[in-house]
Amino acid sequence: MTFSKLLEIMSIPLDVVETGQPSSWITLERDIGLVFPQDYKWFINNFGTGVICNELWVLNPFSGNVNLNFDVCR
Repeated sequence: MTFSKLLEIMSIPLDVVETGQPSSWITLERDIGLVFPQDYKWFINNFGTGVICNELWVLNPFSGNVNLNFDVCR
């Protein structure tokens, strides 16, 4: 799915929280030795932490909630 198609289905929230920034991604990827896909980074940068249709939570490495970030994977 393209970004434009996703934006036809979902709008970017007005109160986006815990988004990534270019320097944050660089540091994170260096620290954990993993490069995240560009589309995933785009999603987190634009949508931040949240839930889709009260069903789907997307893990966010910048979330302060240990259940939603990658601390559970370390």
